[in-house]
Amino acid sequence: SSGINAEYGDSIDVTSSSSASKKDTFWTPPTPGINAKQFWTRSSSLFADHVAAGSFETAMSLLNQQIGAVDFTPLKPFFLSYVMGSSVSLTGFPSSPSLLFPLYRNTQDLGNVKSRNVSLPLLPLTLAPLVDRLKAGYRSTTDGQFGEALANFLYVMHALLFIVVDSKPEANEAKELLGLCREYVTGLRMELHRKKLGNTPADAIRQAELASYFTHCNLQPPHLILSLRSAMNACHKIKNYLNASSFAKRLLELVNNPNAEIVTRARQVIKFAEQNPTNENKLQYDERNPFVVCGISFVPIYRGSPVIRCPYCLASYLPEHAHKVCPTCQISEIGKDAPGIQLIAEREK
Repeated sequence: SSGINAEYGDSIDVTSSSSASKKDTFWTPPTPGINAKQFWTRSSSLFADHVAAGSFETAMSLLNQQIGAVDFTPLKPFFLSYVMGSSVSLTGFPSSPSLLFPLYRNTQDLGNVKSRNVSLPLLPLTLAPLVDRLKAGYRSTTDGQFGEALANFLYVMHALLFIVVDSKPEANEAKELLGLCREYVTGLRMELHRKKLGNTPADAIRQAELASYFTHCNLQPPHLILSLRSAMNACHKIKNYLNASSFAKRLLELVNNPNAEIVTRARQVIKFAEQNPTNENKLQYDERNPFVVCGISFVPIYRGSPVIRCPYCLASYLPEHAHKVCPTCQISEIGKDAPGIQLIAEREK
């Protein structure tokens, strides 16, 4: 110590210098920023955006408020694909974790840091592929693959919840798509139920009723022809010749080829009914009185009768089925009052 003082003088304070050095090198880490997915839930009230952000609790709450959703089991594959598809993983340095980068659908709005609070996730599904899936359901119906067709239509009904559109016309197109799927799901469920019935006389009458209801679903002309032929044959089989003739006349209005085998058969049924103008069995069916079909009981609900609906797919039910899960869309609570699914952001309406 004395040597150091002798060489450098008494002006150096070793202790204070060490303290200053420590003070100058002290480092304060920056405040953590907000995760991009947190911005997504803040800037959007759309169900799909909350799913993509991984905020499943708020997403399910939104869907319950909008369409009365109570069973989310059919939607699990969509939840998983959306949360995994909302970001991309990039490999880092060796022995270091990969880096996750969020994917945005509104990149044009993200010109500066402040605009991050309006960022929105890129979503895997759009309307166009769902239209293609609808057409696949049509083809399966034509081929008589009703189970496969039903799966296609249900997929579209579920996937429509996860799309976001930019305009009112697109939103209307999505609702139209939902309505088409509802009609086919209802009709195919009745048809599959009909095929499970036995061969007793009571079963034959019930088969004729279900086939008759199927002809009142909003189907494409080729499928309506198939349903009319099925109802015509089912009614003729139980000797309800007048009912069979009515279906035959509707069928002739749709078939353009006068030489088709189905036309010949329809004319034979009409001629036979003219000679035997009777219905041997009483059916729960009145074609002259407009009706909708209950999606659980599979019976007609005639105009003016009490009816409740699913808040999402708008399938019709008897009041006795209130609070059950809708078997048509498999998601919502029957009879619950809800505004309907929101597919357009508030600022885009």
